[in-house]
Amino acid sequence: MQPPSLVTPDSAPAPDPDSMPPVDWTEGERRLLDLFELAGEMILILDPIGRVLFANEAWRSSLGYPASESAGLTVFDVTRRVDHAVCESWLSQSVRESIGSRIRFSFTARDGREVPVEGFTNVRRKEGQVVFLSGLFRDLSQERRAEAAQRESAELFHLLTNHTPLGVFRMDSAGRVTYASNRWKQIAGLSHVAQPRGVWWQIVHVADRDRLLADWTSSLRHALEFSSEFRIQGTFPAERWCRIRISLTCGSDGAVQGGFGTTEDITEHRQAAHALRRAHDDLEERVRTRTAELEAANHELAEFAYVVSHDLKAPLRGVSLLSEWLAQDYAGSLGPEGVELFEKLRTRVRDMHSLVDGVLSYMRIGRTAEDEVEVALGPLLKNVIETVAPPPEILFDVQPSLPSVRGLPQQLGQVFQNLIDNAVKFIGRPDGRVAVGARREEGQWEFFVADNGPGIHPRHHARIFQIFQRLDPGSGTPGSGIGLSLVKRIVETRGGRITVESVEGLGTTFRFTWPDEPAPTRREGRSTEAAATRTPRPWNFGQEQRVGEKPLQSHTPP
Repeated sequence: MQPPSLVTPDSAPAPDPDSMPPVDWTEGERRLLDLFELAGEMILILDPIGRVLFANEAWRSSLGYPASESAGLTVFDVTRRVDHAVCESWLSQSVRESIGSRIRFSFTARDGREVPVEGFTNVRRKEGQVVFLSGLFRDLSQERRAEAAQRESAELFHLLTNHTPLGVFRMDSAGRVTYASNRWKQIAGLSHVAQPRGVWWQIVHVADRDRLLADWTSSLRHALEFSSEFRIQGTFPAERWCRIRISLTCGSDGAVQGGFGTTEDITEHRQAAHALRRAHDDLEERVRTRTAELEAANHELAEFAYVVSHDLKAPLRGVSLLSEWLAQDYAGSLGPEGVELFEKLRTRVRDMHSLVDGVLSYMRIGRTAEDEVEVALGPLLKNVIETVAPPPEILFDVQPSLPSVRGLPQQLGQVFQNLIDNAVKFIGRPDGRVAVGARREEGQWEFFVADNGPGIHPRHHARIFQIFQRLDPGSGTPGSGIGLSLVKRIVETRGGRITVESVEGLGTTFRFTWPDEPAPTRREGRSTEAAATRTPRPWNFGQEQRVGEKPLQSHTPP
């Protein structure tokens, strides 16, 4: 391309490009060129019309021009078109003035990249004529990238701080605010201030300021992150609360240089916490009141039951004695049929007496103040079997070396006696067998009482644990309908559970767990519906040993 016209001083005519002789470098200039070749900055030497006389390695490698091509270029060949006017003015000014000027423009690399540079020039004259211009160019690419990254970072910081629900501020070493986001000013009640410049604790209510400043001074002394909650000073219609966090920045000497803080309006949170605390207190008061009422009602109910049982037992004893006297005194007149009727009457009286005792036992569970003791179940089972007094044809398989557990001996005796008594009463076959054993589970023992009786249909599994429920009320088999309910209440009050596994014709197995430690709270009312859904596992009375259990020993009870 044709170089632009060159403006020269009035005393010197413009040089003719075609008639200009080649540069005759002196020895000193050649040594200087060798040094330029090693320089880290880009160096160009141009003639007065902008032709490249020398380009060092830094310039060639940055722009991608080999040495063979750089000599035939002009400065206008390697700059953007929009910078040609700038370059022409720069060359003209450099030729006119004895001191080189400063210039900023962009070189165009061989691959089309733009390389922004800042140049400083020096003019070499000989006999009043400009011989060449030497230019030192600093690559501004990294600086421009840093500036762009800084602008992007500032824009991102501004975007985040003004769109986050937290108020954001910066401060200096004295605690003075140097930057505050719009949200911070809104929380602080300073939206009318363009940029607050006071200390950040100016927003703290005077009633909280002394407390907060004491904590703030301690954080500064130890250069620790500061956090606090306080009321906000301002003309708000209602009390407002704020939570603040400040991260401190320290110099190499450990001195605090400033900090970055966030604020959060926690007024609604405080109000919700206060309401929740008030509701909790109200609920506790209601629970205390209701507990006292229930305890009073239970106490009255217990007293009522004791009184009623005493009043019921007295006439029952009278009826029993009168019927016995009548049967003895008028046995001849009554005949066999009358004597039988009186015997049935006395049986009904005994059943009624047992029913009253069962109700009292049921109500006493969980109300005793007795301390638990270590109960050896081997001797206890022997006494229970003797008390039940089963017929001699019923054999017992009792696991040897039954464990000792903590509990009340009377309650443990009631549990085993009711389960064994039920098995004996309903077994209904001459080769009856009853098995009793235990196995260890995590933190508790599981016991079982199994029989080879007629079994229980699954639809009745939950019903049998309900009080006063009997599956055969008209069969004549003695019982009050309280036994299994009593067992369930004792076991669940202790924190265990009881289940039944049975199908009709295949016998019945009752299982209950007994934890090592009693439950911290009573567990009355726990459902036994799960018992009806468990897969029945009737006891196999032909086996000698169960997995995880010791062999059973067979004996005929006395």
